[in-house]
Amino acid sequence: MERQRRGLGAVVALVVIGPLAWLVTAGAQQTTWQRAQTEKKLQIVMASGYPPFSFIGEDGKQTGFDTDLAYEFAKRNGLELVVKLVAFEGVVPALIGKQTDMVVSIYATEQRRQVVNFSDAYWVAGLSFVTLKDKPAMNSMDDAAGKTIGVLQGGFSQRFLSQNAPKVTLKAYKGGPVEILSDLAIGRVDGAFEDRDVAAYYLRTQPGKYQFGSRLFGEGQYAWAIRKDDTDLLEAANKFLAEAKKDGTIDGLAKKWHIGPAATQ
Repeated sequence: MERQRRGLGAVVALVVIGPLAWLVTAGAQQTTWQRAQTEKKLQIVMASGYPPFSFIGEDGKQTGFDTDLAYEFAKRNGLELVVKLVAFEGVVPALIGKQTDMVVSIYATEQRRQVVNFSDAYWVAGLSFVTLKDKPAMNSMDDAAGKTIGVLQGGFSQRFLSQNAPKVTLKAYKGGPVEILSDLAIGRVDGAFEDRDVAAYYLRTQPGKYQFGSRLFGEGQYAWAIRKDDTDLLEAANKFLAEAKKDGTIDGLAKKWHIGPAATQ
């Protein structure tokens, strides 16, 4: 009789534990996008300090073109958006290390494509030299030869000049355009090489102090970085971005944040 009870107990245990084990396994196999939809929460990482794309506003909250676009994506999918700010050189490592679901506000480069996937591009930008107004403008790589130029550490601007301007001395900054242009103002560097839309935001606040070179270099495409195995999140991101282009959301945000062809006028 005791043996029969033990046998029955084993059968019951299999019936009860079996489905529970299946549920645990199924939960563990959720993709990032499935987990976000289950938890109603999407986590993104971005570097701040790059107005008008990503920066802390006067109210102490993260804001900007890219921030607004990410919030709209979360809103349309019924998700809470959790924003984590890190130094620019740390955004891709944070994604690969699964400390976040997605990186917002980043150039889609071939080097980065080796380790992450990118959404479709939603904004095209370019780089330009910036100098003080009372100094000669830098319109070419030859104009910058022998000069010290401030660039974003780990950014596209640093990589572009490293590859295309061997006679230029680079000074890399973690603090972004605020730090670079501040040093330019006091003569620590001879010029800055920056995303034109980002630099234009600052130049409007200090009219008559700085000037752009006439040429735009190294066209870059803004996109969202997503882990290579998160194909359903990539599909959802691309679907949203296509809709945002078609329904005028992106154009509306560009107008709000004064980026695009009119940004430097």
